[in-house]
Amino acid sequence: MTLGRLAYAHVVHPLYHFAKRDGVNRAVRELRRNQWLAANAIDAIQQEKLRRILVHAHGHVPYYRDAIDALGVDPRELAQAETFACLPVLTKATIRRNHDRLQTTALAGNRLQLNSTSGSTGEPLKFYTDDAISTYLKASVIRNKEWTGWRRSSREVSLWGAPVDASKAEALRGRVHGAITGSLFLSAYDMTEEAMDSYLSSIARHQPILLVSYPSILEVFATHCRTRATRVESLRAIITSAETLLPHQRDLIEKTFETPVFNRYGCREVGDIAHECASHAGLHVNSDCVLVEIVDGSGRPCSRGETGDVLVTSLHNYGMPLIRYAIGDRAAWSLRTRCECGRGLPLLAGIEGRSMDVVSTRSGKHIGGTYWTILLRSRPGFTQFQVVQDTPDGIRVRFVRDDRFDAGVLEYYTQRIREKCGAEFHVEFQEEKALEPSAAGKRRLVVSNVDRTLPA
Repeated sequence: MTLGRLAYAHVVHPLYHFAKRDGVNRAVRELRRNQWLAANAIDAIQQEKLRRILVHAHGHVPYYRDAIDALGVDPRELAQAETFACLPVLTKATIRRNHDRLQTTALAGNRLQLNSTSGSTGEPLKFYTDDAISTYLKASVIRNKEWTGWRRSSREVSLWGAPVDASKAEALRGRVHGAITGSLFLSAYDMTEEAMDSYLSSIARHQPILLVSYPSILEVFATHCRTRATRVESLRAIITSAETLLPHQRDLIEKTFETPVFNRYGCREVGDIAHECASHAGLHVNSDCVLVEIVDGSGRPCSRGETGDVLVTSLHNYGMPLIRYAIGDRAAWSLRTRCECGRGLPLLAGIEGRSMDVVSTRSGKHIGGTYWTILLRSRPGFTQFQVVQDTPDGIRVRFVRDDRFDAGVLEYYTQRIREKCGAEFHVEFQEEKALEPSAAGKRRLVVSNVDRTLPA
């Protein structure tokens, strides 16, 4: 490790945030301390933060003033689990309809910053974050990355994002930031053979400890590295995020790069929600920053091990509170009540997939990405595939054929899919020359355009 990297970690970075007075140094210390507390102590911290934001939302956010008044409940008592569950679920459609009424009327020097989702699952969602949540977003990222062995003196590389992200990284400000922080940005949008060879050369020169990317992109990159019989010698950890990490992807990535994969779960609206530690026994929820609920189709809490829809409440965004927000993901609480790492933060068993990345039938079945990847890889024929559902009556399978393709494989898959989804389920196959990533650089396995709105 160079003197420059140590100077950045122990002098430049702390002094930068001290000069900005943004509270990041304090928040990092707080979160580092919280993770080792007992579960009931962390619950108490979460409850107090929830009580504060509910009182603020009732007093200063028109949408929540009306919602809480309609319940006839003292907002100071609303943080209790039974009462809190009476609040309506916040959907993307609700946010769009009430965008102005969800913003606080009492900024008191707390600045708002307009943000938006990537739109890779549909229309981008515009929302606001404030200074308070920005502080904790940065602090939780630092804490979570430290679980992988990363330190602020470590070099890292991100294989990430769309052309607009690449433009920001290549601008003067982005290059200066990368030079100071030791971070290298490579565009996941361009994954041609030539581009990946160039990425390998850039990574070899950069010598990163950490690699961050989408699972689907890392699958492509790992396959390319295997054909080139090369790997990144300096790597000590890989973080996957933004998509469901499938078992075959983790296996391929870890074997190719000979380094552990740490799964990260989050969204742009509330930041990092959960992250694996070195025990790899599930994903620790950042419950001192975000409250997570997992509910069934009727809105009731799921038991441990039962997959349901995820609702999140940001505990620090006072500018535009998102309370009981249905982000469209599905997950399950771990059967473990404590991780062997010693952290008191609760565990998710895993993220099965986004609710819109689940094929749904009229009979009420919901079939996630794991089923489709196992099925459509069970026989030779496809080099790439994507399952698209536009109606509950059927799916369209887009695919790129390999040199062992024959018509029999389509008949086989049709039969297997109808056995799973019903004899009347329509199955269409659409051959493509290539499957391009979304505008955000993601390569989605299942794309569902079927509405599965949670009950309010």
